[in-house]
Amino acid sequence: MRPVVTLCFRAGAALVAGVVVPFVASGPVAAAQTQSQTQGTDVAKWITFTSRAGWSIKRPPELNISSCRQCSDPTDPDVIVAFSKPSGEVVAMIEPLAEKNAAQSPRQWLSGVARDTILIPKLSEEWTTIDGAPALVVFNGTSNSDKAENVYILHGAKTFAVRFPHIQNVAIRAVCERMLSTMRLPAERVN
Repeated sequence: MRPVVTLCFRAGAALVAGVVVPFVASGPVAAAQTQSQTQGTDVAKWITFTSRAGWSIKRPPELNISSCRQCSDPTDPDVIVAFSKPSGEVVAMIEPLAEKNAAQSPRQWLSGVARDTILIPKLSEEWTTIDGAPALVVFNGTSNSDKAENVYILHGAKTFAVRFPHIQNVAIRAVCERMLSTMRLPAERVN
């Protein structure tokens, strides 16, 4: 069974496909941006968000939490959780995907999920682990100026996608890296 592409992420993908023109500041504006970026990556001041699916992640307090489906409970294990700036710009999304096909290896499964759940061309990929679970990091876009990062994580049979649509922005990239480093997956059940 192939994972289903959600309409919500297709909307997010359209946002990713837009070209972002970087803003270069100097003087007091640049100093204020640098201070804001530093505060945004101070994990000690971050708030932990926990899904009823068992995973948790820390986020800067200025990021709002919502569901793509406007669910009244973003901790619901079956919803896509979006973390966004007060302006509405989505910084990160965590999406539950289809359960792993038992006939495929973790690498085969995650490669297929990465290929089938996003419509934007793949620029590169790398294998890693997130909280001890196998993960595939895929950079999608048409160029480095509109690059997005999609991290596919397999934990038992559960598959998650962590999506960062605006990583070409240095400040957002730093926040995304710190958020991902704080992600914790559900404890394995022992039968």
